[in-house]
Amino acid sequence: MQSSLPYLVGFFMFLVLQGGGIIKGLIPKNGKGKQLIFSITNFILVIVYINLTILSPNYRYNIYRGIVLAGVVLINLLLILHFKFENKRNTKDNRKRYLINYKSLIREQRHDYMNILQIVYGYIQLNKKDKAIEYVDRTTKMSTVISKLYRLSILSFSLFIDKKIREFYNEGIEVLCDVKNETDLEFREAKEEESIVLRLNKILDIVKDYSIQSDDKEIIMGIYEYNNGIDIVISKSMESTVIKNIRKIHDEVYTNNKELMISFKFNSVYNLNSNKTDVSNILYNS
Repeated sequence: MQSSLPYLVGFFMFLVLQGGGIIKGLIPKNGKGKQLIFSITNFILVIVYINLTILSPNYRYNIYRGIVLAGVVLINLLLILHFKFENKRNTKDNRKRYLINYKSLIREQRHDYMNILQIVYGYIQLNKKDKAIEYVDRTTKMSTVISKLYRLSILSFSLFIDKKIREFYNEGIEVLCDVKNETDLEFREAKEEESIVLRLNKILDIVKDYSIQSDDKEIIMGIYEYNNGIDIVISKSMESTVIKNIRKIHDEVYTNNKELMISFKFNSVYNLNSNKTDVSNILYNS
C-alpha cells in the first residue's frame, strides 16, 4: 500500500481538479454540454482507478489500471480537440455576427444620408440656403463624432454607440464626444459585451428622453476604454429621479454636479488578431 501512496496523492489532486471542472460545466453555457459529459466520464474513470489501486496494492490488476489510464488519456485528448473545435466555431460565428452587423449598419447609414440629401435639396429648392448650410454643418459634426467611435477595440460597442448617436441627432440633440482607447489593441471581444450593450441601450434611452423634454439639447460624452473595462462619462445636468432610474439598470454609476459616469467591467477579454490579405491592402491602404 505504501508504494502506491504517491499515485494516490497525485490522483487525489487530479480528482479535486476534475470535480471543479464538473461544477464549472454545470453552469449553463452554449457549447458546454459535451465538456460536462467528458468531465463526468473522466471523473468516473479516475475513481475506478483509485479503487483498483486501493483494492490491489500488489498490482494484481495492472491490466485494468492500464485500461482505465488509457481511458483517462483518451478523454483528455478528446477534450482538447473539442475545445479547439469550439474555439474555431466561435470565431466563425463571431465573424458572421460582425458581418451581419456591418451590413445592417451600412444599410441604416445609407438610408440616413439619403434623407440628409433630400432635406438639403429641399432647402435649396425653397431658396433657404442658410438652412441648407446649417444642416450640412450639423451632419458634418455628427459624422466627425461617429468616426471617433471606431477607435474602440470592441466592434459591437462602436456599432451600438454609432446607432445611438444618430438617434440623438435625429431628435435634435447634439452630441460632442471624446473617445480614448487605452488598450493599444485594435480588435478584441469581451464576454460581457452583449450584457453591457443591453444595459447601456436602456441608459442612453433614458438620457435621450430626458434631453428631449428639457431645454438643453447638447450632450458632452466621454468614452474611455481600458484593458479591464469601459467608462462612459456624460456631462449633463440631470434630475435625481433620472439618475435613480439609471442606477436601477446598472450599479456602478457615479455622479457629481454635472457629470454622470457609468463604469462597466470585463471579466474575460479575447484579443482577435487581424490578418491582412492582399484584398484588404487594396481596399484600405492608400
